[in-house]
Amino acid sequence: MENHFGLKVRIYLKKQGLKQSDLAKLLDTSPQNVAALLKQANPNFSTINKVATALNIDPATFNTAGSSKPSLELIKTEGNSEFWDLGNARFLISTPVINQKNAKVYIKRLQDTEALAALPRHAVTTKELHFGEYLSVELETSVTLGAQKTNQARGSIVTGRKFANWTNPALGDLAGVDSILVFATEIVVATIKEYDEINRNITFNNSNKDEQTVNAHDILELYEIDIITNYDTNAFIN
Repeated sequence: MENHFGLKVRIYLKKQGLKQSDLAKLLDTSPQNVAALLKQANPNFSTINKVATALNIDPATFNTAGSSKPSLELIKTEGNSEFWDLGNARFLISTPVINQKNAKVYIKRLQDTEALAALPRHAVTTKELHFGEYLSVELETSVTLGAQKTNQARGSIVTGRKFANWTNPALGDLAGVDSILVFATEIVVATIKEYDEINRNITFNNSNKDEQTVNAHDILELYEIDIITNYDTNAFIN
C-alpha cells in the first residue's frame, strides 16, 4: 500500500500534468532521489516544504488523518499567515515565501489579497507561538546575520513577523534586529546596525556588504526574523 505522502504527491503531479522527472527538475535533483522520496512514510518538514513549494501548494496538504503524523487543526489566520496546531505543544506557521522570481510581484501587489494568496507557501514548526503577519524569504546569496555574524547559506529561508506599527518612534531600539526590509524596488535581508529615532533613519549592511542608510518612510514593510530554515541547495532531499 502506497504511503500517504507519496500518494498525495502523485495526485498533484497528475493534476498539474507533470511527471516524476518534471518534479526532479523542479527540485534540482535526480529522478532516483524523487522515487526514493515518494516511498518515505514520514518525510521531514524540510522535504515537505521543498516539494510543496515546487508544486505551489500549501505544505499542510500533505497531512491528513491517513498520515502517521497528528492531524492539523487551523487555529487562526492573520493576513496571508496561517497558524496550525500540531498537538503535543507544537505549532506550524504557514506563510507566503518570496524568492528572486516573485519578489517584484509581491512588492507591486502588497494590497492584493488574492494575488498574495496565490504565492508559494513555506511552513515552519515552533513551540512558541506568536500571532501576527509573517513572511518568508529565500536567500539569493549568503547573508551574515546576528551579533555572532553567522553566515546563512544561499537557499536558506528566513521567516519574520511583521512590525504592526514599526514607524512609531516609541518602538524602541532596532539595533541588532535581524530583519526583512521591503522596499519599492527590492527586498533586503539584513541585521539593522543602527536606528536613529529622531531622524527615523535605519542603517544596515546591504547584499554587497556595504553600509546603507535609509529613511523609515522608504520602507514599505519591516519584519523581525524569528526562524531560519537552513537548506543545502545542492542536496536538500534527505
